[in-house]
Amino acid sequence: MQVHCESIALDMPAWQLLDKPEVLSHTKIVHELDVFDARRDVLKMALSLGFRNDQAYSLVTAMTELGNNIVFHSVGGYLLLQAYYALHELTGEQAIVALMLIAQDSGPGIADIELAKQEGYSSINSMGCGLSGVFRLMDACRIESFPSGTRVTATLYSANGWER
Repeated sequence: MQVHCESIALDMPAWQLLDKPEVLSHTKIVHELDVFDARRDVLKMALSLGFRNDQAYSLVTAMTELGNNIVFHSVGGYLLLQAYYALHELTGEQAIVALMLIAQDSGPGIADIELAKQEGYSSINSMGCGLSGVFRLMDACRIESFPSGTRVTATLYSANGWER
């Protein structure tokens, strides 16, 4: 197994990251239309939570790439979107810190993660922009790959001044 890990960072005085994320969306992915449905819903959610347009579209583009990877490289999987919040210790105000996208598939796994992340690399003769694009669009990414499947976790921090 190869793992590349970054976690949510919270470096804001008087704010405490809440332990439990809120599940915003959980979509079973088998066909391309499943990815389309998830894309539409996630875009609305990101915008309604105060993410800027460019951030929302980065999230949706990354989600589309990861969802299509599930369709083209595995026998199915899911896309999960979670929201992480922080609580201000003095005022009790709650604010969104980040959205975390998790793509889990039941495929053969990725033999060489570093190679798969390279721009232009493709195992199926495509453009090879998927994983490298996700790493460019999102603030933090992690890939865990096993012979029974791959899990990609990609995080986008809100525009509210949280550390990246």
